[in-house]
Amino acid sequence: MFDLNKLPYRLFITALLAGAGLSSCTKLIEIDPPISTVGTEIVFKNDQNANAALAAAYSLMASEDGEQVSAFNGGLTIGGGLLSDELELTYGSQNELLYPYNTCQMVKADPYSVTYWAKPYRIIYTVNSVLEGLASANNISDSTRQRITGEAKFLRAYAYFLLVNCFGEVPLIMVTDVNQNMSKGRSPVPAVYAQIEADLKEAEALLQDNYTATGNNKSQVNKYGAATMLARVYLYQQKWAEAAAQADLVINSRKYQLTALEKTFEPNSQEAIWQLQGSSQGMGQLPEAFMVSPLFKLSDYPDMEELYTTPDMWSSLSFMILPQLKFTTQQVQAFEAGDQRLVKWASRTLTPKEEPYNAVPVYYAWKYALADPQGTYKGNLSMMALRLGEVYLIRAEANAQLGKTTEAAADINIIRTRAGLGNTTAASRDALLDAVMHERQTELFAEGGHRWLDLKRTGKASAVLSKLAYKQPWSAHRLLLPIPISEMIANPKLMPNPGY
Repeated sequence: MFDLNKLPYRLFITALLAGAGLSSCTKLIEIDPPISTVGTEIVFKNDQNANAALAAAYSLMASEDGEQVSAFNGGLTIGGGLLSDELELTYGSQNELLYPYNTCQMVKADPYSVTYWAKPYRIIYTVNSVLEGLASANNISDSTRQRITGEAKFLRAYAYFLLVNCFGEVPLIMVTDVNQNMSKGRSPVPAVYAQIEADLKEAEALLQDNYTATGNNKSQVNKYGAATMLARVYLYQQKWAEAAAQADLVINSRKYQLTALEKTFEPNSQEAIWQLQGSSQGMGQLPEAFMVSPLFKLSDYPDMEELYTTPDMWSSLSFMILPQLKFTTQQVQAFEAGDQRLVKWASRTLTPKEEPYNAVPVYYAWKYALADPQGTYKGNLSMMALRLGEVYLIRAEANAQLGKTTEAAADINIIRTRAGLGNTTAASRDALLDAVMHERQTELFAEGGHRWLDLKRTGKASAVLSKLAYKQPWSAHRLLLPIPISEMIANPKLMPNPGY
């Protein structure tokens, strides 16, 4: 029989408070005021000040208020998951802001698109300011100048990668001069990728292969972070040999290794190449986790499950045991029998036997846990941005495209073995490419919108998504987001994306 005393009190109270605010989405679209220019003679008078200026860019990624979902601290996981066949809204149209993403019915006046536009350009402005400051600073050590330049160029490339994949053609802003930037037109996608490549190559050449600058904390990027991102960028441009070479560099460094599944997403795990550190304590420190995972796993409290499957309890307290975004049927069915990723990186909640639930479990991501089973909040959560598992899959896909089937299968099997699965049966090039896509779907779910981006870059998005009844009427123009109206008003050269 269920014992209320076994429910962690802190989680119970917090859940009630959180549930009361679920209907409010206004914080998701609040945008911080523009950064004011700070004189280089102040910001860059010594190494410490230069480091603080760079830290501002990382802080923007984590989000200053710790609760606002932005492009970098979970926004792409949320939007990309909904736009693909990976995630869907648990409470459907009750979330008016995200429902158009769930159904792929965004319109020109979509308010959420600013989430993916404003913060990347704030970061680009910040790193451009850092780079201009370094150019005129005389009291910075050579080692600090080199490292900060490398990290700044990486962050700029990372921001543009997000922008070009969400919006297609976007303005290339390389300076802080408002007069030059205010009427900048959209650059062709190849030109944006060329700048991304140039920045990442320079970052890789400038950065060290360690994390000593941050006390061995992986919250700032190093040489292998730049190499990993460059491998991804090459993959997206179908530069297979270059992608494989960059993946080789990271894997053969032996500085990273696949961890046990339950250790993968811990701060500074051996698999992590770059992580964004949470900016506050409690629920607000990792917005991505709070959106895709519930406050606690009901499966940790078996004696509670019977009570929660009664219709009355379910309707009144389901927000405590369900996240705002759950797995789609397609995502659940993607896992093979025995795949431990569905056990360790996901969980499920039982539902009432009555209609419309029919005792069908609700599955969701559980890569990050905000609290332990005793109800104590975990501190120092970090969102995974780049990790070794992705690098193996990049190399597998690139080698399959190059006809190196043995090598491709070997990398796929490394990922499958960690998941508790047997070796792949794929042998031909096409079969191996399908196998890689399958592993990416079950390995990289709820991590930065990989599924959505994979469907788009491989040309499979329309074929897959047009079959989903809840995304009808389907239109391929929604594979790009609408340019925010406020941006087009401010800059008449920003024409809307086709279809909007």
